[in-house]
Amino acid sequence: MEDFGQGLQQLIEKTLAGKTEELKRREIEVTQREERIDLVLKRSGRGHCEIRVGNYIFHTTCETLTRVPESYFASGLLDTSMIKDGKLSEPVFIDRDGEVFKFVLEYLQYGQIYTPIPNNGFLRKLEADAKYYLLPELLQQLESKGIAKVGEEGAAYLSLSSKQSCAVGQFVVWNGTHTAHFFQPSHFTLSPDFKKVTFSVSGLYQIHVRLGQTNSSNSNYLGLQVDGVDVAQCLQSDANLHQNTAQITEILQIDAESFLQVRCGANNHSLANELQSRLFIVLLAD
Repeated sequence: MEDFGQGLQQLIEKTLAGKTEELKRREIEVTQREERIDLVLKRSGRGHCEIRVGNYIFHTTCETLTRVPESYFASGLLDTSMIKDGKLSEPVFIDRDGEVFKFVLEYLQYGQIYTPIPNNGFLRKLEADAKYYLLPELLQQLESKGIAKVGEEGAAYLSLSSKQSCAVGQFVVWNGTHTAHFFQPSHFTLSPDFKKVTFSVSGLYQIHVRLGQTNSSNSNYLGLQVDGVDVAQCLQSDANLHQNTAQITEILQIDAESFLQVRCGANNHSLANELQSRLFIVLLAD
């Protein structure tokens, strides 16, 4: 019994010692966790800035705003006298568009803009603000996005002509870039074989095609295709050997990278006039 009692006593002491060590370890872990939480809370309040841009109020840090050296914010807006204990002592008002500033702040936070830019008008304002805030890298990123813009002078358009014969069911070959008239050419690309127009900018387009044909098969067919699918057709029937003109005018919502082709269904074109067959594309709204 004496040996049993000693063994039991040793077991209890060993168990208590283990529990004591476990409690100490947990106390250390809790202390360390509290210290980390306290550090995060302190850092989250450090350098707090309240910026009002137009009708919008933004909360960020002075560190974020002044991340780009020589920028509008780093080179004068946030004067050192305005920053106390790492915080902005009073709100700052900027007379610019608050919606646009969301994208500027996103750039300052992440180094680039991930959110899709709504439209070309918004892009132009964002480019103007990139210049205003003295952010050359942001301006360079916007220009490299390859988003074509509608010019201040008017809408983008493309005008093509053709007098080349086109067999039944084939696509019309336009005369090539030397006779193509572009306004904002960055919106359109004419394929090397001059049969396909590819759109670089999504938008609402008005498309007009006029196809002149010498009819020797008692039919006159004109088809307008987007991405290889007919979106409009024109079919005429007349006496043999008459010269006919088929026309289609459509307003279509077309996505970037979509392509347009014109398909002929009569025996051949009339070659009487270079302007007999025409294709006009006008961007109405992006």
